Amino acid sequence: MAKSSFKKESNSKSTSQKPVTPKAVTPKAAAPKAVAPPAAAPKAIAPAPHNHANLESKIASLEATLVKVQAELAAHCVASAQAREALEAKCDASASTPSAGLSASVEANVNTMWKWLRRDRIFRETISKK
Repeated sequence: MAKSSFKKESNSKSTSQKPVTPKAVTPKAAAPKAVAPPAAAPKAIAPAPHNHANLESKIASLEATLVKVQAELAAHCVASAQAREALEAKCDASASTPSAGLSASVEANVNTMWKWLRRDRIFRETISKK
């Protein structure tokens, strides 16, 4: 086993140290502080002059655009209602015609699907809303 190179310190060395005395501090000459000048009152910012005629013309053009958009929306709503009515009429006419000419197996499959759909809760709620 290798010997340790550390030596134990004896208590006699630690007690033989001399006490440390603080050095005397001599005050330095204080430099005179600079006195800040009093803060100047903030200047009021004058509002920029408005060109009222320019603003009024912008408002008038925006109001005219708003009237135009409202008129276009009303016309679009009328056209949409007419297109919906035409589509519903076409769908009703198509649904009311019998499925003539189909084979018996296809007709049986269609009837089976309708029976299943009549039992479906979501489908019944959709149909009852019309």
